[in-house]
Amino acid sequence: MSHDPEIKITDLIQHMTALSIETGDMEQLLELLSKFTHVAAAFIDSEKKLTVTGNSPEVFKENVRLYPFEEIQRIYYSYTITSASDHIGSLILDIPFGSNLPSKDLLPHFANSAKICRMNEINDTFFSESDDTMLFSLLKGTTEDMGYAKTWLKKKRINSEGKFRVVSIWLKGHQDQGISEEEIFAERKLLCQRYYGISRCSSLPFLYLMDHEMIFFLFSVNENSSLKPIIINFSEISSHHLSEHHKCKLIPLIGCGDEGAGYEEIASSWKNSISAIRHTIICSKQHLSSEWTDMGAEKICASLANNAEHLVQCKKILYPLLTYDNSHHGSLFRTMVVFVLNHWNLTLSAKKMFLHYNSIKYRYNNISEILGMDLDDPQNRFDLSLLVKIYLYSLDVKELDLLISGC
Repeated sequence: MSHDPEIKITDLIQHMTALSIETGDMEQLLELLSKFTHVAAAFIDSEKKLTVTGNSPEVFKENVRLYPFEEIQRIYYSYTITSASDHIGSLILDIPFGSNLPSKDLLPHFANSAKICRMNEINDTFFSESDDTMLFSLLKGTTEDMGYAKTWLKKKRINSEGKFRVVSIWLKGHQDQGISEEEIFAERKLLCQRYYGISRCSSLPFLYLMDHEMIFFLFSVNENSSLKPIIINFSEISSHHLSEHHKCKLIPLIGCGDEGAGYEEIASSWKNSISAIRHTIICSKQHLSSEWTDMGAEKICASLANNAEHLVQCKKILYPLLTYDNSHHGSLFRTMVVFVLNHWNLTLSAKKMFLHYNSIKYRYNNISEILGMDLDDPQNRFDLSLLVKIYLYSLDVKELDLLISGC
């Protein structure tokens, strides 16, 4: 059994891990192992389902397909793969039983990659458009048949009475000239595969959905598990993606919702995960992820933005300024956003907007006149700060990013 001299064992281990995470394809994993060892390989899982490399000798293929598993173990070299003491399958190599295997140290690494591929088969629960529609309705809170929702979650191996957390990812980007829709979709799909692959490495059951610029993950959590490692890994995947200099230059922003008990709380966690993305945009954070639980007092503004009655009252007060900007193609509301985000410091606001102080002061007086409010009054400043934040948290993430990026 000789090694392929062109492949280093450390490179092979990295390649196997990346392949299993990004594709979950057991056959490709086996072919990679065979290329390195020059020995045909097969994988038989605990349910006796079989995967064989495509370039294996016909005799080996027929034997592993037709012979009882005990007979296969007697004829060929086999390596048992377990996860948490559970047998998940066996690697079968086309060399005689009892042979000396020079690359024996490689097998545990193959086993780790095989576990990820196996989890891919277990966790890959979306096979139809109706499944995507069902998850989307749960996230939106528009599910009418709760009995069916419970049954559907059970089929997907998710406890409907358990605890949930939603993680949303917005793939921020713009279509530059010369970049096709196909290229943008391919990059989105690549990122989705990477997030999905790292999620499979955890013990948490989950469902996922890619919807245009958004990716949603619904995790079923318990007191013995933590979502924190997944969020950290998501952030590392995002940072790594940015360093690869992709043509579309998508920037992933991650928002993690709060924990909810029972499927009725899924929609609430989803809304909060989107609010966490808005929090990153509003606060111009350098890191790529935010959690609802870390938003502090900003949670109050986000919660009020999700209340239709409070949002109507907020827009009613801001209406004169928004209307003025629409009719005059102005930017007074954007200027007031800068005031709020810089704690009404006009000097700092002028620097942020690259304007002379007198220009900022003119806008300040103009805003005061349009709203009919004394902006020097601390109470008015507090009220307007709250109203502006509520309004910002009500905007679509793309619209919000466009507004903030112009500030």
